[in-house]
Amino acid sequence: MGKRIIFLFAFVLSAFLSFSQNKTPVSPFFDVTMYIVTIDSINVSTKILHANTEASVEIVNAEYGDFALDLTELTVDSVFIDGVNVDFVRTDTTVVVPVPEGMAAGDNFTAKIFYHGVPFHESWGGVHFNGEYVFNLGVGIETIPHNLARSWFPCVDNFTDKALFELFITVPDTKKAICGGYLRGTEVTDDKITYNYVYDRELPPYLASFAIGDYTIVSDNYDGQEGQIPISFNVYPNQTGVLDNMFSNLHTVIDLFENSFGPYRFESIGFTSTSLGAMEHQSNISFPSSCFTNNHDYESLYVHELSHSWFGNAITCASASDMWINEGWATFAEYYYQEVLYGHDVYIDLLDASRQKILMTAHNAANDGGYYPLNAIPETNTYGISSYQRGALVAHSLRNYLGDDLFFSSLAGLFDDYSYTSMSSENLCNALSTVSGVNLFDFFQNYVMSPGVAGYIIDSISVDPLGVSFLTTVYLQQKMRGRDNFSSSLRVPVTFFNDKLETETHVIEFDNQYGSQSFILNYEPAAVVVDYYHEMYDAKLDKGIMIKNTGLKPFANTSVKVNVDAVDDSAYVYVNHNLVCPNNRTSLKGYRLSDNHFWRVEVFEFGDFTADGLFYYGRSGIDGDLYVDNSGEDVCIVYRPNGKEPWRTIDFERIGSNIIGDFKVELMSGEYCLAVLDSTQAAIDDFSSNLSLMVYPNPSSTTFTANFAPSTNNMRITIYDMSMRRIATYNLDETSTCISWVPSETDSAFYIFVLEGKDGKIESRKAVFVK
Repeated sequence: MGKRIIFLFAFVLSAFLSFSQNKTPVSPFFDVTMYIVTIDSINVSTKILHANTEASVEIVNAEYGDFALDLTELTVDSVFIDGVNVDFVRTDTTVVVPVPEGMAAGDNFTAKIFYHGVPFHESWGGVHFNGEYVFNLGVGIETIPHNLARSWFPCVDNFTDKALFELFITVPDTKKAICGGYLRGTEVTDDKITYNYVYDRELPPYLASFAIGDYTIVSDNYDGQEGQIPISFNVYPNQTGVLDNMFSNLHTVIDLFENSFGPYRFESIGFTSTSLGAMEHQSNISFPSSCFTNNHDYESLYVHELSHSWFGNAITCASASDMWINEGWATFAEYYYQEVLYGHDVYIDLLDASRQKILMTAHNAANDGGYYPLNAIPETNTYGISSYQRGALVAHSLRNYLGDDLFFSSLAGLFDDYSYTSMSSENLCNALSTVSGVNLFDFFQNYVMSPGVAGYIIDSISVDPLGVSFLTTVYLQQKMRGRDNFSSSLRVPVTFFNDKLETETHVIEFDNQYGSQSFILNYEPAAVVVDYYHEMYDAKLDKGIMIKNTGLKPFANTSVKVNVDAVDDSAYVYVNHNLVCPNNRTSLKGYRLSDNHFWRVEVFEFGDFTADGLFYYGRSGIDGDLYVDNSGEDVCIVYRPNGKEPWRTIDFERIGSNIIGDFKVELMSGEYCLAVLDSTQAAIDDFSSNLSLMVYPNPSSTTFTANFAPSTNNMRITIYDMSMRRIATYNLDETSTCISWVPSETDSAFYIFVLEGKDGKIESRKAVFVK
């Protein structure tokens, strides 16, 4: 698709965008201050629209050229400038008209365009016909640029050029025309009726709307902070019976949003039933007809659209790349109301589900296709996971970064000072810094302006007794996933557990890669966990479960299940799936550890407790790097009790195939990571300077015998060919001293025998087969 032309000048539009409290024209030459859109007729059979639009234009710069408005597909019949019929140029996407000569900055003129035709639509946006109903959706998902006001009237169709609107829509007297703003009046002529709607707040064209059909209107009112707000439910005749139950919490939600974000600032609130939706048209939300149900199943959806009255309509993103300002904050508001109405756990579960989507799938080819700054998402993914879910997590992180009191008062101040403007991420950072009194530059650099996400792990902990207290020092490390820059002004919460599961949380502030802080505790900590209460967006997925009975326990989003064999009282198990590179990846000689993720498990036992951990592996996911040049037979799981210890091999059972399944291990507190035998190391004669493993005869033409000292430490012998393909594995017990093996005549001539110990020690010998 081609880039949209707005003005016939060779300039980069964004270079002229600036920001202030008052409206700043998108063009350095012209500013449309008002649109009067008149729909004379729209035929549901032929789908032909006849209309005209009058644009009031102010000259911003006397060095102007021609003036252009966006219009898609419709045929332009004539153009009038200040009442005079003029020539015009029709391109595929614009109507270009001359400007009266001799005009100076501050002068005004009107351009009136008459047009007709079948309006454009895609699978989502544009003008849609559904039986006897007609409606528009102001943005497209597939169409780029996404703004689709141009599908039904000529306009400067972007997120920043806000204007006042007046609509005149003529329909048969058997139908109604529903628009945003407020209904100024109607006029009946013969068998037709003309509806006149007025918007008294500026809006970008994509938020103007209409819907025509046999609507039943159910009215309500809300006593808002700035006066009474009319509410209308414009529904199909058979939908009126569901409204009381479906919208039973609407007043509560409006009250919550006004108290949290500031007053509702528009003329009315409307919900209109349409065959497609949902779309936050200003004061006239298009809502899917299938979602009008006699329950609360779609409550969060209509609340999301309502929240756009603040995030999106009052303050609008400056470009598609900044869509998180609209959709991310609306998603946060959708989660926040559920916290207030249904509990904090519901709120956290929603955020955790978003975190899982972002960390595990957003960068995949089917979604964003890579790691991008939140303010630079490609237009093909404007309405994708990142804008919604990651945007919500950023808002949640800012909430905890500032604290509730300052966070919500800052949002109220933001809307007091900057409503009816459009903002880039840089503008939003500056505005929130101003109203909060906190410099948020580093916060925005971390969460918005950088690709990927930071992760925070505990590098080590030191505990020194101080009489009855304990001086506990936590050493934190910042790691990166999908980015290469460390962030500053970090505030990372760490939670300390005693052996009774009592907790206290402190914040460690630091810059760049490493940080540490000491705390005096009245107990020796049994465990220390980063961001246990999910206060920030970071590269981890975690879950804690109090276990009181046997059976399989899935730990949601962590890729871990726990199978409990015995529990006589209870146990608390916490699983933290860190989606960053583990430390000391080279400490286990002969193995290459995953550089994508590892797990930290904390087990608190209250009585006897026996359980196995099932850790997921899969070639098609984040473990794909371990499957390079091998079939997956060599992929395994390794362990260490804490970050100071070297990694070591452990007994495991593979449940599944070579390429997907679970590694079953005895569950202990500590760190777990997936690994693969590294051929670049395994081909070396000795992994250890003090070997007990002997292979003879060597060379051999028949049978090889591998001999070793009996030990409770020995775990298995694995035989590989020189391409590191696993040929055979022998599990050992403490009485084993040797194994015998006969190669196949078709096998290669060179082999590696690897003896693994439970302590992580690896010994190897090369062997030569003579055919």
